[in-house]
Amino acid sequence: MGTRPRPVGALRRMLLTPRLHHVGLTHLGHPGRDSPSARHLERIPEAVVCGFEWGIEVRDPEEVERRLETVASDLRGFAFEGVAMAYTIRDALPFGGGTAHAT
Repeated sequence: MGTRPRPVGALRRMLLTPRLHHVGLTHLGHPGRDSPSARHLERIPEAVVCGFEWGIEVRDPEEVERRLETVASDLRGFAFEGVAMAYTIRDALPFGGGTAHAT
């Protein structure tokens, strides 16, 4: 069904991906963080971080695309942004860290 991440991808994810609890409103100490609208807003950085994790770890762009399709449509663009950030970082890494999307 999906491709298994390589050890180097898992290492990149572990070292480069921000922790979800560090990007949310609670960690940042914003007032009103328990309101319904704040809970909805919390989903945005979660989508970005998930996209980033997939882009930084998974080598196969088709697998990344399959994962992106699982994100709610109103948040999918944010997940794509996370993937784009991850691909930019991977392209800048030395020793073949570039992504497979540029075939």
